[in-house]
Amino acid sequence: MSVHAGHYVALPPGEEHAHQLVNISDEPIEYLCVSTMEEPDVIKYPDSEKIGVFVGAAPGGDSDARTYDGVHRIADAVDYWDGEE
Repeated sequence: MSVHAGHYVALPPGEEHAHQLVNISDEPIEYLCVSTMEEPDVIKYPDSEKIGVFVGAAPGGDSDARTYDGVHRIADAVDYWDGEE
């Protein structure tokens, strides 16, 4: 889908609605993104098999307000009890 000046796009959550915005022009792009993030925000990146976790502020938001954020490879998952005594 091509997006042009004055357009808007609604991007629902969920892997079936994965999205990426790419500027294919030679001009800078400006856009406004509004999030309905509810804590915690867990994002799956299906192409790279990673997950992102953001608590306190959404990606692109106030990083000082975050109590946790990280991006992790799904393949690196460990058992719940791993490392617990």
